[in-house]
This record gives sequence, C-alpha cells and structure tokens, in this order.
Amino acid sequence: MTHENKKDFAKKHPADEIDETLSKIITEKAVDQRITCHAAHDIAEMTGTCPADIGKQIDLVGYRLTKCQLGLFGYKNKKKLNPEIDIPPELNQKIDAAAVEGRISCLSCWEIAQNFDLHRLFVSSACEKKGLRIKPCQLGAF
Repeated sequence: MTHENKKDFAKKHPADEIDETLSKIITEKAVDQRITCHAAHDIAEMTGTCPADIGKQIDLVGYRLTKCQLGLFGYKNKKKLNPEIDIPPELNQKIDAAAVEGRISCLSCWEIAQNFDLHRLFVSSACEKKGLRIKPCQLGAF
C-alpha cells in the first residue's frame, strides 16, 4: 500500500482516546510508523493490557501492524503461508473442532499451536489449506 492511499485506521475508533502511556511505548517499539504483531503482543504482556486494546492504540496513533505471527499480512508477498503442508490427523481434528462457520479465531490458532508444540505459521497454513478464514485477530486487524 502506498503512502497516498494509506488507510486511516483511527476512524474505526471515533470515540476512543489515545492512551499516552501506551502511545509512548508503541512509538518506542515502532519502526517507520510500523509495529510488528510480535512487538504489539509484547507490549500487551508487558503492560497487562489486552491485545485488542493495544491494537486499538496502534490504530489511534496512526501506525500500521506488520508481520502477523500467523503469516496473514505484513510481508512482501502479502501472506507467508504454505498451503501445501501435510496436516496430521490430530491437528486436523482440533482445527475442525475450533472452527465455526468456516472461521477460526487467531487466538484459537495460537492455542492449538501451543498445545501441539507447533509453529503458529504451521497452524495457519493448515487453516489456509482447509479453506478456513482466520478471524477475528487478537489485535483487531481483521
């Protein structure tokens, strides 16, 4: 996305105000007004704030999220997934159990990855192969 057609994500939160403390931390962790998903989650953990509130503050300060830990956005080729993977039967069952109406949450993907001791990208790639949409994002990106 070029600078000229950059979206104003703050418009998603018209009544909300910038938290100056969180804004300062976000600004310190950002590079070129971009902050990685990983850094956003680190801020949430460090401050005891839920990831959705960190995502909202990122929107309000006008920064962009990059490098989704599930590989869904923020990479040169848009997504960083491998839908050609082989899905183990146990993982397939767990994903199916967590999916609702063709969707699975970001948080569910993280939990499944942790329970199976897998990389998050492997789980999201399995979801992509199965045709599942990952939504909602813990940070509110989608």
